[in-house]
Amino acid sequence: MPPSDTPTAQLSPRQKQRVAALLDELLDLPEAQRFEHWRRRSGEDAAVAAEVESLLRAVQASEAFLRAPARPAADPIAPDADVGVELEGWRITRLIGRGGMGEVYEATRARGDFDQRVAIKLLQPESALQMQRFQSERQILATLEHAGIARLYDGGITRDGRPFMVMEFVEGRSITEYCAITKATLDERLRLFLQVCDAVAYAHRNLVVHRDLKPSNILVTGDGRVKLLDFGIAKLLDAQRAQLTQAAAAPMTPICAAPEQLTGDPITTATDVYALGLLLFEMLTGSHPWLGSGTPVLQAMRTILQRPAPMASRVAETDANAPLSAKLIRGDLDAIIAKALRAEPAHRYATVESLKLDVERARRGEAVEAREGARWYVMVRTLRRFRWAAAAAVAIFLSLGVGLGLAAWQAHRAAIERDAARRDAAREEAVRYNLTQLFRTAITDQGAQSATAKTMIDTSAKRVLREYQDKPQLAGQIVLTLADLYGALEDVTGAGALLEAFLAEANPAADPAALADARQKLAAIELLRGHTDRAGTLLDQAEGFWAHSPRPYSEERLEGLGIRARWQRLRGDLSGAVESNREAIAQRIALSGHDHRETAILFNSLAITLSAANRLDEALAAYHETNAIYRALGLGDGIDAQIIVANMGTLEFRTGHLREAEVLLRSAIERERALAGDSAAVAAAMGYYGKVLLITNRPALAIDILQQASGLAIRYAGPGSPTALQIQLFIGEAQLASGDRRAARATLTALHDSTLAQYGETHPLALRSQLALSQLEVLSSDYQAARQLLAPLIDKLKTMGAQADAIRAQALETLGSSYLAEHRPKEAAAPLEEAVNLRLKAPEDVWELAQARERWGEALAGMGNAAGPELLRTAARDLESQLGASHPETLRATAALARSPVAR
Repeated sequence: MPPSDTPTAQLSPRQKQRVAALLDELLDLPEAQRFEHWRRRSGEDAAVAAEVESLLRAVQASEAFLRAPARPAADPIAPDADVGVELEGWRITRLIGRGGMGEVYEATRARGDFDQRVAIKLLQPESALQMQRFQSERQILATLEHAGIARLYDGGITRDGRPFMVMEFVEGRSITEYCAITKATLDERLRLFLQVCDAVAYAHRNLVVHRDLKPSNILVTGDGRVKLLDFGIAKLLDAQRAQLTQAAAAPMTPICAAPEQLTGDPITTATDVYALGLLLFEMLTGSHPWLGSGTPVLQAMRTILQRPAPMASRVAETDANAPLSAKLIRGDLDAIIAKALRAEPAHRYATVESLKLDVERARRGEAVEAREGARWYVMVRTLRRFRWAAAAAVAIFLSLGVGLGLAAWQAHRAAIERDAARRDAAREEAVRYNLTQLFRTAITDQGAQSATAKTMIDTSAKRVLREYQDKPQLAGQIVLTLADLYGALEDVTGAGALLEAFLAEANPAADPAALADARQKLAAIELLRGHTDRAGTLLDQAEGFWAHSPRPYSEERLEGLGIRARWQRLRGDLSGAVESNREAIAQRIALSGHDHRETAILFNSLAITLSAANRLDEALAAYHETNAIYRALGLGDGIDAQIIVANMGTLEFRTGHLREAEVLLRSAIERERALAGDSAAVAAAMGYYGKVLLITNRPALAIDILQQASGLAIRYAGPGSPTALQIQLFIGEAQLASGDRRAARATLTALHDSTLAQYGETHPLALRSQLALSQLEVLSSDYQAARQLLAPLIDKLKTMGAQADAIRAQALETLGSSYLAEHRPKEAAAPLEEAVNLRLKAPEDVWELAQARERWGEALAGMGNAAGPELLRTAARDLESQLGASHPETLRATAALARSPVAR
């Protein structure tokens, strides 16, 4: 493109627009690529081309000058003549720094009965024109008394007529530097940010807008307190004092300025809201939204005016040095920052208090105002885990907000089951319309209160049962949809009550397929509640309809087969459960393919069943298969994948790898909560994490974690669920380990009664609770009572085969320990030897095998058998390697070895 001598002034408006557009495009490229990219272009107007090339060369020539904000001279600040001078009782000791209009010194009290360090800001001699701004800053600071704002103590005039102010001396680092040095966590960064919001909100209540909220003006002291500095360009909002700030409108830090500061528009409290958004962005990502290490300032300023800020999580995701994971920022915090950084002041947060409140909501995992633009956000925020039905329910609920309706769900099912395409479109539209009406009514019924997902579903559930009695075909579809939404919220109680009422009130004209589906869904809920007999009856009824229906109902059958496998597992039919799981996997792969979310879920279910059957190698292989599917789907970091991490942590626990289990479980809990909040899955992982803490001799911490887990399990799975009951078992064991036998007896007795009533005497939870009660009796020195519990327990476990070996070994060890406590080593030796032999079947359970060896070694040593000390030495070595030298079990082994007569 040949250059032209056509001056810019002679360009037409259309040509000028074209120049601006091309320049925008080129300046967004890295500097080294701009001319190469420009030379490849052709067909541009000659005058436009000449002007663009001229401007590009001008930018290139000025890059070094415009690449970064102005900095002080490279030379260090030299001692000033003012050092040593006394100003109205304050003696200047050193120069701290220079700012835009003054110098800041450290000073001490020159006279008086006490010492005091202060900072003195002194107007520079050459800054006489800034006198009005300096006086304005003094007046503003005089009105502000807040713990988060550096206080004004005094003020005056030097002999040469320069004003000065005496302020609180703040020893600290800039807020971003403090976060970097301390490697602050997300919660710690948000707490600091909330302190800043407090100080700024206080200033706003006193009619002051700071207008220069940047990290260097916000210091954090050694004890973590925020101090806001430099009100040099602050603005007074009081109309009666407006003349003080008219001349102060222009000064600013450009890359920290709000768009209205760059364009000269009116300054309001929204200007500080924007600056707080920038600050939060930088605190969470470690970088400025627009100004990178090589970005010219003018280009950054142009971008500020023309483009919205990038998503903070995306910046964190692409920066290997970002202080926080993008997953911790994604979602609510992204939305909060985006709202604060809106170009139009009216579209930002109305006040700093509302910004602060939203950040507090995000910390607590509650719905945030920033995302209220999405009508159904409150529902989405509460979704915990995504299974097929839950995902379909989410699709339905989101589609209501944008007018797509229930057809989205039907389209999903039609893609899997082709005969579903024959469903009546009129009924689909009726379901969509009626669901929309139900939710609108639910929102209206809330009045001034905000409608949450649960309240909307609860209200709609009541209405559909009451108002759709004359529309039985339609009622079934709406009930099933609402049940799926309850399932997405993991609200077992709500879903169960709705399905129970629907089945109880269904009239003969009800849709039989909907009734079968409702029974199947209710069966899954009954399993969670621990009602296996009723679950089996409901499953039989549903399967009877699917078997005799002319339609295949492939998806419903597969869902039922998965529920059947869980039913078999909970009834102790582990081989049947494995077979059902494998059949379900085969059918799912044939229907949906191997790399499908539902296939992954079924592999996870298979792994759980194999773990229960003590087939641990096969279980681990199934977990790896699950993870491979999630990675293939691009979901390796998603919530379901984190649940698999927790399950693998549980498996590591089962195989005695306590350190690995602790790391996996803690990581899974943190990531699951960050991704989706609390859930039944989180409760289960916390339960095993608490058990690991108990085994590693941290009973107080274990009890705290387990009580939290118990609350979550009761809330999300129900008080009678296997998850909730198992956590109660762990709590009883922790209470026993901490010495609180009374509490342990109450916990374990209630647990044993509940498990017997719900599952029967052969269920693992019933057996383990009986074992825990026998251990309580041993520790209470009631050995006869302990043996009365242990004898029938060991007999039952022997009939259950290899799957009960671990519990039987523990029971035999408890029996032997009861004899050891009575100094009867001969009676103890036989059950303890059998316990060791059972443990040897799984030699990877190192610490449990070592514990059994220790007890057997005690018995043999007490009998004078030379094999005893050798067993004790091996046990002590293994226990120390697994549990540590100070663990009670390690100490018991070393003490037993020391007092062994054979060893001496």
